[in-house]
Amino acid sequence: GGGAGGGAGGEATAEEREAARKAGALKGLAQQAFERMDSRRALLLLGEAIGLAPGEAHLWSLRSRVYEGVHRYADALSDAQEAICLAPEWSRGYLRAGRALVHLERYDEALQALELGLRMEPANQKMKDAAEHRGPW
Repeated sequence: GGGAGGGAGGEATAEEREAARKAGALKGLAQQAFERMDSRRALLLLGEAIGLAPGEAHLWSLRSRVYEGVHRYADALSDAQEAICLAPEWSRGYLRAGRALVHLERYDEALQALELGLRMEPANQKMKDAAEHRGPW
C-alpha cells in the first residue's frame, strides 16, 4: 500500500501502467454490467478497479452513479466527494454529489454542488436540469 498520489511527477512504472490498464478494462465491464441492470456486478468490478487505481476520479464517479441507481445515496455521495477531491476541476463529480444530496433531502448543499459544477460547465444540460430538479435522473 502507500499514500495517495505516489511520487511527484515522473513516468508511471510498468506496474502502475498495468494496474491502470486493468482498472480501465474493469471499468468497461462495469459499465456493461450497469447497462444490463446488473448493479451488483458493476459494484464488484468498480470496487476492484478502484483498488487498482484509487486516483481515478472517473471510477469513483461511475460507482457513485451505480450506488444512486440502487438507492444507496450516502454511498453515492461519498464516492462523488472522492471524485471531487481527485478532480476538482471536473464537473461530473459535482453532478453526482448534487443528485445524491437531493435524494438525501439536503437541498441547500445539493444546489451548492450543482452551481459549482455549472460554473465549470455552464452548458451541461443534466446539471441544469438537476439544479432545477426536473429529472430524468
